[in-house]
Amino acid sequence: MSSPRTAAKSDEDDGSGVCRSMFCPKRYPDSVAPEYRWFQTWDTIQQMTKLVNHHFGELAWFAFHGVGDPHASVSRAVLFTLSRQLFGHKVSVLGTTPTAGLWFAAYVKTFRTLGGTLEALATMTEIFAFQINSILLLWAAGMLGAMAEAMNSATRSCILQHFSKEKNNHDVTLKENNQDNAGSTIGVLGGLIVVASINRAGGFNDQTLTGCCIVCFCLCMVHVWTNLASSLVLKIPPGTFFLRHCKTRRYVIVTSGNSLAAAADTLADERVEIFKLPSDQIFGKALMSTNEVWFDQDGQAAADPCAAQLDEDGQSIVLRGEKYQLEACTSLRSSKSASTLFFPPGWPVTMPKGFDAFAAYDLIGGITSTPRKLLHVFIYWKYVAGVGDASKGPAYACLLGLFGTSIGLVSGLISGVPILAENYDHRWLIPSYILTMIAEASNMIAMVFPLKWYLLINALGIPLASLSNIIRKAVYAEVDRRWASHPSVELIHLNLCKRNRATILNLLTSILCVWYSLHLVNSSIHPSLQGIFAVYVMLLLFDFAANFQKSKIASELLQNQNSYDYELTEMDHEPYQPQRRLGEQHGPGLSFSMKKFGMTLFLVMGEAAVYAGLVTTLSGNTNQLEPCTERCLQFKLISDQSSIPGTGMFPFPVRNGLDHQQLKDTCQDFGGLNCELLTASCSASVCEERRVRRMVEDRLSGSKSKTSFVVSIGVYSAPCAAVESVESSKSARFDGCTEDMAR
Repeated sequence: MSSPRTAAKSDEDDGSGVCRSMFCPKRYPDSVAPEYRWFQTWDTIQQMTKLVNHHFGELAWFAFHGVGDPHASVSRAVLFTLSRQLFGHKVSVLGTTPTAGLWFAAYVKTFRTLGGTLEALATMTEIFAFQINSILLLWAAGMLGAMAEAMNSATRSCILQHFSKEKNNHDVTLKENNQDNAGSTIGVLGGLIVVASINRAGGFNDQTLTGCCIVCFCLCMVHVWTNLASSLVLKIPPGTFFLRHCKTRRYVIVTSGNSLAAAADTLADERVEIFKLPSDQIFGKALMSTNEVWFDQDGQAAADPCAAQLDEDGQSIVLRGEKYQLEACTSLRSSKSASTLFFPPGWPVTMPKGFDAFAAYDLIGGITSTPRKLLHVFIYWKYVAGVGDASKGPAYACLLGLFGTSIGLVSGLISGVPILAENYDHRWLIPSYILTMIAEASNMIAMVFPLKWYLLINALGIPLASLSNIIRKAVYAEVDRRWASHPSVELIHLNLCKRNRATILNLLTSILCVWYSLHLVNSSIHPSLQGIFAVYVMLLLFDFAANFQKSKIASELLQNQNSYDYELTEMDHEPYQPQRRLGEQHGPGLSFSMKKFGMTLFLVMGEAAVYAGLVTTLSGNTNQLEPCTERCLQFKLISDQSSIPGTGMFPFPVRNGLDHQQLKDTCQDFGGLNCELLTASCSASVCEERRVRRMVEDRLSGSKSKTSFVVSIGVYSAPCAAVESVESSKSARFDGCTEDMAR
């Protein structure tokens, strides 16, 4: 007699073979919701059009930022990129509040459709922003895209929980990823044909822009239509709801005997109960009130969850043989199920051990994302896309992007092969982060190499990134299911709270990055490559350290099978309340951890030091300062023995009109080194006020006194000595002026 496991395996082998195991969850169709097939079919078609649309938007995006324009500024492109991200992410907070989460969970189909529509609208807005050269439209496109992403991510969490009938989030996520990669691969082929045609036609001009607008509009319509079609086939019940008797049209209340009765005529009756259908307790759905009381099929309060008989449409339920309609509820009267902006309902009692530390490390790693993007986009715009480079163009940059995307999709499909994917568990988390770090570092280095080396290095690095991304998707799908093991906590709560924590905590770093980008635009100075790579490596290691700790916590969570189940225990003051099978039954409680606070503060201060290091790379500036008075000031970069220790800079005053020998003698009188490398003379024939002058005096505080000037330059330029050590043997000249250096 064969075991159930052997029987299940033979059923799989008798199925559709490799394709079925590649794209369908195990034990399909019994392991997922009935509408899974049609939903995924429409969703895959949507992915095809979405990717092509994305690259059409990229064409306009590249053209707007000056790719191929010899007069364009790299710093300006960086500023626009980061400011767009800043506005988009901060506006998206409006769509991730607890109230918004209730609406998303109650009307999943509506908000999924709206999210897809906003995506298409964002793409069209990007193209129009280039057409009329409007930065406001560019920012508006970023806001629309960020809001669409928030809606899609939240509703996707509800859909994943609905589809995973057998707690198979891990498997459903893997197969969905394979389906998306397959559909996107077809989209990439279409994008390559269109973009290559534009490139052969002579680049991105008014004629091709008109054609792109027409094609993009048609694809947007297909995108919206397929998104609507996939939403309409869903039979997902609302997250929270009232029960209304289909015949009497009365609402259900809970009587004193803890049984359900359709007795209320309107929702104004405060006795009307609010319900939900948590699915993690048993296979299927279980009826529970938001006050955490279970009910059986007879409408009686129960000690254990039991399956609820949902109707085929997912919008009604059968109790005592009678049908009740699920009427969506978007406000909760009970505080037990109320979610906060940053933590799930009932936190910390409802969350398993380790959640607080996991969230803290997630934030610590997240604060490095914007600084890393700043460095990445600077190198990308300057060396790869070709902002300010007349030999390149938007179509060229888009083709390079399609090259990387195609490699990522193909390698993603290979990584999702069942023989490999079935081994992805918590043991792969730390190796996946190592692979990610290698892939990101190699991509950063490849961008400054010639084209053939760039393509070769990325062809080796992108598959590593794809593999690590799939591993984390699969493993963290199971981790999130464990975090949401309490009946009051849903996947959408985890999703929205995580986004809110990251968005608010990253606000400071985003503002600093935008400020630094604006600083680059105003000063017309680019940081050195040595400084960029040094800071980028530091941030990568910083991020890896946080992810390493996250992986340890996730591994402990997944290995401990019994610490995260809940049972219902009879209480005196209320009929039934959920309680943990843990030593500390009610969790640690809400308390302040000085250790976590100190660790977070220390790491944030470390990031501030990184920004200081970034700014000090401007010390390599070689721009001349126009003298405005009868005196000029020269600075000399030297390797050591400077009058301001550790800065490599030596200031000394000289008179206007001195020849080379007089300059050399004055330099030696003040103890300077390499004085023979000074310019032949110092003359002030034109008086022009320039912003660069203020940077030399004191870029940070604008101090003009001699003492504060010397001290601030010493502190401000200290990290620059290590970055500029390669060029320490060379001299850089600053011909500047001040009204009275002696003063």
